Amino acid sequence: MEVGKTIRRMRESRGLTQRELAQRAGMSVTGVAFIERGETQPSLSSLEKISRALGVLPAELLEGPLADHLSGWLQAALTEDDFVRRFNAAKASLHSAETFRDEEDRALEELPKLKDLKEAEAPPAQVRAAYRDRAVAKAKLTAAGVLYSELLLGRDVSNLDALALVARIVHTQDKTLTDSATSPKGVVEDAG
Repeated sequence: MEVGKTIRRMRESRGLTQRELAQRAGMSVTGVAFIERGETQPSLSSLEKISRALGVLPAELLEGPLADHLSGWLQAALTEDDFVRRFNAAKASLHSAETFRDEEDRALEELPKLKDLKEAEAPPAQVRAAYRDRAVAKAKLTAAGVLYSELLLGRDVSNLDALALVARIVHTQDKTLTDSATSPKGVVEDAG
């Protein structure tokens, strides 16, 4: 299932027309229609607008194998260490964003390396869980890097949504995560 089909299903389950969803999201009807038909992928901004209009988290619009495996897990991973609050606090200054990015980098480095788990002949489920943990940690580090870069460029970051940004980054890893579940060894090779 594609993002557009998920949006259509959610819109219809709420009894909304495309016009009503477009008005609520502050988008054009044509834009909503193109997204629902899969003719275009929603930008991060459009994904955030549509999710707000539907009253759901942006991650809930990202479906498929990734969402099937990570539905509540991504939300838990981001709230467990208070990522969203720390992300929003880091918006205050370039120094705060840099510190936040460095903290996320250290957190990634502290996770078990996949090659070490494989060498220790860890159970496949443990290797897959470590792979997912590393994927989300990398997405969080990328999001922190985006925040830092945007501040460095002097751009307004007040509307930058941490959860939507990480969900979008993780969603782009969908094929890699899906491949890890179907590869013969149960995990795609990862340098980290």
